[in-house]
Amino acid sequence: MRRLFPVLVLALLLSVSGLGAQPDAALTLVRTDLTPAQSVGLMSSVTLFFDRPVACDSAQTAVRLSPPNDGTVTCADAAVTFTPLKPFVPDTRYDLSIDATLRGLDGSTLAVPETVTFQTAGTLAVAEVLPADGSNFIAADAAITVIFNRPVVPLVIVEDMDDLPDPLVFDPPVTGEGEWLNTSIYVFRPDPGMAGGTLHTATVTAPLTAVDGSTLAEPFRWTFRTTAPTVTGVIPEDGTGGVELDAPVQVTFNVPMDRAGVERSFRLQAVGGGGAGAAEAVPGTFAWADDDTGFMFTPEANLRLGQDYQMTFSDPLPTGAGGGAPIFGQRVFAFETVPPPAIVNTDPFDGETDVSAVFGGLTITFASPMNQETLLDAITIAPEPWREPDAFYSRFDNSYRLSFPTEPSTDYTITIAPGMEDVYGNRIGSERVIRYTTAPYPPSVLLQTPGDVGFYSAYREPTQLFLTHRNISAVDLALYAVPLERFLPQVTGEFYYDPGRGFTPDGGDLLRQWQIESVAPENLRRYELLDLRSGGGGISAVECPGAPPSRLRVGDSAVVITDPDPLRARASAPDGEILTLLYRDYRLSVVGGPLCINNFVWWEVELREGERAWVAEGDQVEYYLDLQTPAQRTPVAVAETEGEGLAPGVYYLTADAPELGRQFPLDHFLVVGTANLTVKASVDSLDVWATDVDSGLPIADAPITVYDGSGAELGSGVTDASGLVRIATPRADNLYVGRVALLQTEAHFGLGVIHWSEGIDPWRFGQRAEFYPEPYRGYLYTDRPIYRPEQPVYFRGVLRSADDVTYTPPDFDTIPVQIYNDQNEIVYNQTLALTAFGTFSGQFDIAADASLGFYRIVAQLPGEEQQPFGSSVTVGFNVAEFRAPEFQVTVTPETDEVVQGATIRALVESQFFFGGSVSGADVEYNVIAQPYAFDPNISGRFSFTDFDADGGPGVFFGPSGGRVTSGMGVTDAQGRFMIEFPADLEDATQSQRFTIEAAVSDESGQLVAGRAEVIVHTG
Repeated sequence: MRRLFPVLVLALLLSVSGLGAQPDAALTLVRTDLTPAQSVGLMSSVTLFFDRPVACDSAQTAVRLSPPNDGTVTCADAAVTFTPLKPFVPDTRYDLSIDATLRGLDGSTLAVPETVTFQTAGTLAVAEVLPADGSNFIAADAAITVIFNRPVVPLVIVEDMDDLPDPLVFDPPVTGEGEWLNTSIYVFRPDPGMAGGTLHTATVTAPLTAVDGSTLAEPFRWTFRTTAPTVTGVIPEDGTGGVELDAPVQVTFNVPMDRAGVERSFRLQAVGGGGAGAAEAVPGTFAWADDDTGFMFTPEANLRLGQDYQMTFSDPLPTGAGGGAPIFGQRVFAFETVPPPAIVNTDPFDGETDVSAVFGGLTITFASPMNQETLLDAITIAPEPWREPDAFYSRFDNSYRLSFPTEPSTDYTITIAPGMEDVYGNRIGSERVIRYTTAPYPPSVLLQTPGDVGFYSAYREPTQLFLTHRNISAVDLALYAVPLERFLPQVTGEFYYDPGRGFTPDGGDLLRQWQIESVAPENLRRYELLDLRSGGGGISAVECPGAPPSRLRVGDSAVVITDPDPLRARASAPDGEILTLLYRDYRLSVVGGPLCINNFVWWEVELREGERAWVAEGDQVEYYLDLQTPAQRTPVAVAETEGEGLAPGVYYLTADAPELGRQFPLDHFLVVGTANLTVKASVDSLDVWATDVDSGLPIADAPITVYDGSGAELGSGVTDASGLVRIATPRADNLYVGRVALLQTEAHFGLGVIHWSEGIDPWRFGQRAEFYPEPYRGYLYTDRPIYRPEQPVYFRGVLRSADDVTYTPPDFDTIPVQIYNDQNEIVYNQTLALTAFGTFSGQFDIAADASLGFYRIVAQLPGEEQQPFGSSVTVGFNVAEFRAPEFQVTVTPETDEVVQGATIRALVESQFFFGGSVSGADVEYNVIAQPYAFDPNISGRFSFTDFDADGGPGVFFGPSGGRVTSGMGVTDAQGRFMIEFPADLEDATQSQRFTIEAAVSDESGQLVAGRAEVIVHTG
């Protein structure tokens, strides 16, 4: 290039000399400084640019303006400028003509005359004002805005804005400050405000000259009326009662007010009552809002109890901060203070009967706020509840709630002694007695079974279950045999979780119908042990060497007889945690046991609150418990039963009582069997494991039949030596389809239903389960995750037929593919062919005007109509206008986990993709904390949190998280920067996950971020 430069210069000189050697070339107008659609200022010049220097003497006569206007013509090389000596006529079209006498310095002449046309600017005018002319009810502090039709002032720096004109004046005068928001909008803000309720005239003064020289010849005037001041709100509201004695009053206005005038006019005074000082003004202090639109008045001393007060504004009435009209509208507001302390009502009320004993307690509503410390000690409850009451006081309605356990059918007397005080020290001087009677417990009958369907061993004789009842005259029972064809739909149909729904036993299947008359005292829950067998009898008395003869059985009601020492109720026998102490005359129900341990007979009992515990019956010296009501035992004779227990099969038991008034009785299905069938289902098979109920050993060579809910046989098989069999079934769409495995021979009977999974669901073992298995699986991906418009998107998919864990190429040849944009519009719709390997691919060209956002590719698999949630393969990508990063940032902590109090160090490294370090770059980092709990990622229920049961969940799940620290720095020559800060958990109550994010900015301003995490343990 250096050798060529002289040659290029020479060629350029020859070219220029060649041009200069053509004096007969025409002079040409190249351009003007006029802009299309832009008017020319009244004192603005017009410049013409030619293709060569102009002889200025010829320009003086060659340039003419029409219509005429005095001006000068000047030249500067190839430019000719016309400058007016007086303003152009506003809003006028001018023709600037150049005739052929114009010469260039080289002697050339203008080939043809030229004419340049331009329009002068119109007059300066006010385009819009706010508030509009004639407006009413304008706020006294409203801003006044004037919008001109063209720029009036030039753009200046802030320091020079004070030199700009203030074109607005008011009548009556208004103080404030004005500013130019831009070159054509002027805003005036009154301070402290305009006069309220006043007609204001605003004037834009004239003459006012715009930037382009146009002028506002005449002043512009408009009028508006400000709103008069008025009271917009008071606290307490007008007519309020129960106002506390030390409560301040508040008044708000619609406009800023004259403080001095308001304070002179405002008066708070007591009214009525005729007492001393009833009409005297209450002294106090004022506290104003910052914008003077309201105040708070605090009396110097407490107001009087039960007194009517008025807030008034007297003459002379106050005005707004800017003067003008006084306040109008309501000026008198009344309220009443809280009355002397008194009890308004109680719940229950005195004399009330049939009060529920389930949610016992008393609510007292007071007339005024009370001192909570004086309430509880003034209340006496008879009979005394077995635990201390819980108390809660509500300031919302001045109510006091006492919660305590009550006994049914009991007369209660609650005495409220004198001495309760309100928050001001005033006392209630009289006694109050509330007497009420609780209702009996509601009648109840319950079958004490684990669910709607129960399994009972046919080896155990008799077949037994518990029934409890309370406050009924009798229990009506019926036992039915249930044919399998009627039972199977109940446990496999739509309401398999409620198998008794809609089931009505056939009268011909009735085995026994009988009634148990209740001998239980009122309100005492009684246990009945039903022996479903041919003979009578029940549980025999227990024998325990070294212990006194037992006098109790399961189902009995017992009473504590130790005195004075209490009986210990333990979580387990014989040395479990002591749950509570039971004193003499405490009644309980025997629900389990007995156990003979260390020369003591232990019984499981149910306490008053429904809690279960273990207690000893007695020792060689004394009995701790005595029989209060013996359990009833009702044998049920079943004609088909040869032994003492029910024969293997399915039965249906109902229980009802006259007092329940139910449309449907309690019911329970009994599956009596000798074989336990464990069932595991897939979409096309059933695995069954048969074991003996008594021994637990596998049952070999057992015929197993699988049925659907309608009773149709789906398949069968015979168990192997391990009691296992896999039975093929027709393929199901989902695993919620009811299926039953049945073993029924002369030696064994057993049922297994796939819905019987309580306690063994897959999720309980951390296993993922699919109840709607899809026949096909697929994977779809793109060549990258983000694209720009006009770029191609290449995608590829892989499909397989899925048979459990076996995957093969699919049995179809094509697949429809759609691409949806961010508006959920289809922008690509093609049917693509599959290869022999079950793969497909395609290309989508993003349009130049494509919308930006998230796009998704959807490949629709066959059989979607059979899948409840659809069956498709999807992948997404983003379309964005982005700049590809030129470097990457990584954040590497010194260690991934630390204990609080340690120091955390994290190295930030920034490297160009093409190699080399991003040195001297700005680094900005932030550290954010989030709660962290250790997750071992193993099956089972484990907890690694230090939950404080006494402190409640707030101790562990208290406030935590948020920003920990932040900072800035610069990378070194190797593109590195070290972040260092203490691992301080401050008030966090659990371990935290610290996220360290560092953003690096290079010289071009491109910002790239990286992040890392560090776990900070509490200890």
